[in-house]
Amino acid sequence: MSMEIKHKVAIVIGASHDLGREIEKILTNKGATVIFADNSRERVDDLIKKALEKYWHVDILVNIIEEGLDGPVENIDVQGYKEAASKNIGDALHPMQILIPIMRNRSGGAIVNVGIHTSTGQAIAGLSLVAHSECAKDDIIVSLIHPKMNGSEINKSERVAKKIADLIKSESAEARV
Repeated sequence: MSMEIKHKVAIVIGASHDLGREIEKILTNKGATVIFADNSRERVDDLIKKALEKYWHVDILVNIIEEGLDGPVENIDVQGYKEAASKNIGDALHPMQILIPIMRNRSGGAIVNVGIHTSTGQAIAGLSLVAHSECAKDDIIVSLIHPKMNGSEINKSERVAKKIADLIKSESAEARV
């Protein structure tokens, strides 16, 4: 299944930085209604609730997972890493658990998880690939993108946002930019 973006309702979570704003701009320019918020669970729940009350459905979820610990592996605090990984998995999983049944009832949708930090992003990669396999039969495209992989920097947000729009329209499970 491929999805046209025009006339779709999209939620962008983690829209508090340049990448989120670029995604919102590109999806809006392609004709989607875009609703966005930061990653706080309370705001996400409220955002999804309001979107469903107003539009009765959500077709596209873009999940920008922002937490991470930078630095050499030997210098990373284990407890801080566990907390960041746990938060990232929860930030990705929670809205997916709410929206997958809604997308399934509408016979399709698209989810793009954006794992900005590569080490904790590997858990998001596994979650995304499992969801991709599980949801394919329901015409729900679940994709993953790693903006910092292969030397790309998050400040190249327009290029990354365009790639996300392309993923929504395709059946691809993973992209590296």
